[in-house]
Amino acid sequence: MTLPEYFAKHGYYTLSTGKIFHKHPTAKGMDEGQWAFKEFVDAGGNNGGMLWTESPAALKESASGNATKEKGEEFRWGAVAAPIEQTKDYVSSKWAADQLKRDFDGKPFFLALGISKPHLPWEVPQQFFDLYPLDKFKTVEIFRDDLKDITNKEGKELFSADPRFLAADKANMHKQAQRAYLANISYADHCLGLVFDALAKSKYADNTIIMVWGDHGWYLSEKLRYGKTELWEESDRVPFIVSVPGVTKAGLKSEAVVNLLDMYPTLIELCGLPANPENEGRSFAPVLKDPTLAWNHPTLTTYNCGNHSVTDGRYRFTYYGAKGGAEELYDHSTDPLEHRNLAAQPEYNQPEYKEIVERLRLVMPKLNEPDSPVNNLSPEEKKEIAKGARKGKKAEANAVK
Repeated sequence: MTLPEYFAKHGYYTLSTGKIFHKHPTAKGMDEGQWAFKEFVDAGGNNGGMLWTESPAALKESASGNATKEKGEEFRWGAVAAPIEQTKDYVSSKWAADQLKRDFDGKPFFLALGISKPHLPWEVPQQFFDLYPLDKFKTVEIFRDDLKDITNKEGKELFSADPRFLAADKANMHKQAQRAYLANISYADHCLGLVFDALAKSKYADNTIIMVWGDHGWYLSEKLRYGKTELWEESDRVPFIVSVPGVTKAGLKSEAVVNLLDMYPTLIELCGLPANPENEGRSFAPVLKDPTLAWNHPTLTTYNCGNHSVTDGRYRFTYYGAKGGAEELYDHSTDPLEHRNLAAQPEYNQPEYKEIVERLRLVMPKLNEPDSPVNNLSPEEKKEIAKGARKGKKAEANAVK
């Protein structure tokens, strides 16, 4: 039972807009998790009309032709002509803010708002680019040998620069790309501010829990790539901010390691709901009450069948079962950006590192499930389903208006 369904079962009014669940076509139509909420609304909005764009031909050039695209999303950025009030994430946030004027028939509520940015393409209003003048912008330092010490048992390097990095490198546009990413982050912050301002002025200000989280990190040239995935800290660590009235204090930071799986049991504990025995996560409510609390539970990230990474905050150990058993180990106390793979160093065989690796290896699963199946819909069927979903959303948005 999903998190919103569990809250609905226990008397909450659940509602949502924006991207919360992964969207995919099925034989019954587009599934974007609408079934998990009492009320699911496409608030509308768009990012139409470009004011300017930085997409030179060099950005599209790569050895594999179209490889600067990720699932149809081009590696591009620029300012949109539309005012911020018409952009999609702003409209979604405004809808969420307006819901805080309701009384939900006297029920407590569970509101999920999905913000798409900074997902590609990085296209937002000009005002957010203006926050980062190019002449004052400092880019991420590039370590061009960063992947050379990640090898299999035969000494073959497992990774190379990705097509987006190569395209930005060739076009000499790292500064512009990274500036665009930050502009999109500031746009997302601005949209969330609408909701926070509305909450502060509402009757729910003193009894509403907020969790702000991202679904993954992102490389801005680190590890010679622009994108997500892989098992390094830069993409596995996510933004995560929690506010619990009467419990948390503003401005405090905890070094405790938690997992997104832990959100579910934490929220139901904070709200006094019965525990769900099917949860694999661990409630971190004690950490919210005391951010200095020792919380040394290593946490797992898996990417593709057989590849696992575990971190306890100081160390990150990665094992590539699908790549012949290659390993990585980083000590974040001396190497927070993971430039020196200790597993490739002579000292890796010393007892202290063996103990660290064995302790972290215990968190890795003993059984590797195969990759999840995909549906058998043809490309034509998927297009028709997506087309129908867009028409349905337009009609629903008009009905809401």
